[in-house]
Amino acid sequence: MLVPARTSLPFLEDAFEQAGIAFRAETSSLVYASRAVRDLLMVLRAVDDPTNYLHIVSALRTPLLGCGDDDLFRYKWERKGRWSYLADQPDTVPPDDPVRIGLNYLRSLYEQRAWSAPSELMGSIARDRRAWSSVRRGRPRDVWRRLRS
Repeated sequence: MLVPARTSLPFLEDAFEQAGIAFRAETSSLVYASRAVRDLLMVLRAVDDPTNYLHIVSALRTPLLGCGDDDLFRYKWERKGRWSYLADQPDTVPPDDPVRIGLNYLRSLYEQRAWSAPSELMGSIARDRRAWSSVRRGRPRDVWRRLRS
């Protein structure tokens, strides 16, 4: 099926899915609209600029790093943590805190970035954070193809 504009494609995909009709969307520009790819790019943005706390918090909130708003609140206001993954965290933040774990992961990626090609870094994130197996909705094969692109 050919469509004159991509704006209707998400609706068509949902309709085909509900009707049980097999389909494959062929266009590279839709790759960046998928949730999985946006989450991956958000983590990469946080790695790219350790001074951009908005990107860091946004990356922590992705399913790849899995921090909820309650974790972020507890980390920042109750435990007096810092959003910087390059700064040492205060002793009030326990080692098993999900935000601290996420920040440590971002720091490890930041340290790898000079020695890795962007595609290697993206592959590491997808592999380490199990992006392939975290696909629960929609068409997993399409999401996997988008992540590989």
